[in-house]
Amino acid sequence: MNDRFRDGPFRGRGTASADPGEAAAAVLALALAAVVRRVVVAIGLTVALVVVPYLLATWGSAPWLLMVTPAAGFAITQSVPTFAHVDVDLSPISGYHPLPPWAGLAVTCGYAVLALGAAAHRPLGKAGGVRPRHHDTRLDRR
Repeated sequence: MNDRFRDGPFRGRGTASADPGEAAAAVLALALAAVVRRVVVAIGLTVALVVVPYLLATWGSAPWLLMVTPAAGFAITQSVPTFAHVDVDLSPISGYHPLPPWAGLAVTCGYAVLALGAAAHRPLGKAGGVRPRHHDTRLDRR
C-alpha cells in the first residue's frame, strides 16, 4: 500500500502549524488593522512591534525588549531551560528567552486584547454602519 494513504492526506505536504505566539501576533495584526483601517500602516506597526524588537534582542543590543513588547510571544518556542549552575548562551538564537513560555505568551495576548479593545471602541467611520443619507421628512408628519 502506498505510504501516502496510510499516513494521511496532509503528511509531508508542507502544512503549516502555527505556535500560539504566532497566532497571538496574527490577532494583534488583525486588531491593529481594525484600529488604523490602513493595511500598510497595520503591517508596519506589526513589524515594528513584533519583528524589530526580536531582531534587536537577537543582536544583543536590547534583550529587555523580549520582556515588554509583543515579541515576548516568541518565548513559547523556548527550548533551553535556565539553571543557575549551567552555563548556556543566553540569546534568542540559541533558544533562550528571558521570560518563561507562558509569560511571554501572556504579554503578546495582552497586547492583542488591548488592540482588540481599541478596535471595538473605535467609532464607526463614514462607511462603518447603516446610517440614513438624508432625513426622511415623511416620518415627522405624524
